[in-house]
Amino acid sequence: GNYAVFLAHVEGDYDGAESHFQRALEMDPSREETLINYAHFVELCLTDDDKAQAAFERALSVCGDSHPSLLGSYALFRSRTHEDDTEDNKALFQRALDADPNNGPNLAAFASFLSGVLGHNDQADVLFRLAIERCPSDACIIGSYASFVAEVLHDNDSAEVYFRRALDAAPDHTVNLGRFAYFLHAVRGDHHAADTHYQRAVACGRDADILGNYATFLETEKDDYEAAERYYKQAVQADPTHSYNLSSYARFLAYTQNDNAAANEFFARAVSSDLNDVAVINFYVDFLQNISDSDPNCPAYFKSAVTDFPQCAPLLQAFGDYLVDVFGDHAEAAAYFKCASEIVTL
Repeated sequence: GNYAVFLAHVEGDYDGAESHFQRALEMDPSREETLINYAHFVELCLTDDDKAQAAFERALSVCGDSHPSLLGSYALFRSRTHEDDTEDNKALFQRALDADPNNGPNLAAFASFLSGVLGHNDQADVLFRLAIERCPSDACIIGSYASFVAEVLHDNDSAEVYFRRALDAAPDHTVNLGRFAYFLHAVRGDHHAADTHYQRAVACGRDADILGNYATFLETEKDDYEAAERYYKQAVQADPTHSYNLSSYARFLAYTQNDNAAANEFFARAVSSDLNDVAVINFYVDFLQNISDSDPNCPAYFKSAVTDFPQCAPLLQAFGDYLVDVFGDHAEAAAYFKCASEIVTL
């Protein structure tokens, strides 16, 4: 079991790790440490939600409530994979805290759930503070609270204090560096300090959110288009299904590089990655509408979009408008308007 963990997290050999986990579980099917590590491995490394669900259930059937951290991890997993089961997920978080009321990471995770899912911000604030009291040097908890204070409570001075406290606890914490860099950029307007922290963040790890944010910062605030494109490419490589980064790179290609063909490709990839991301869909629609009078390939782009995404009402509506405005084809447009309307009313 320990060698499997080494293979997964040090060597990055997931196939080898899976094989050794299975061997370890065949030798001792009830070894709690192996069951817990395997559940985390399947969720975080294999990203197989169905398999992770089975692994968590197997671990909990043996461990029961004797491992509060396992309960907290399962609650987080369920809140991500079963978003609509809010009451069941809340009960799981509460079960984890009942098993250990002083578990800082579980307190912070429950706080994030209460705020982000249920909107219970006052209760979340209390739990975050309690988590920090229990774990005063935990950079993850402090950084999460800093983001909560900035984004939910809108207390920017206090948020900065907590961001700096988190970085004092762990100066190379990639996520906290990236969050603080974004805060300095978007909230404080301190571009020099933001650039410094972005550089520290990307030097510490390849986080797709941070890479994408830094690329946008370089594009919009520094006008360093060469560096921006380099980081957009890294962001897309770090997570090829990150819809917002894909659309941000597409906009960069369209409006800064004037490369409509490449932009259309990345817009299509962005929409394909998340058909429910309204912002990304609207960015694609805006792009197609903006080039409707200037790019002879626009009809092909539009036709491909509505063919690839026949359930995307905004694209169908936009194509109908395009057919009327550019070609005066009311008959064909009416069919797309009808489809868009039927999708909206479902």
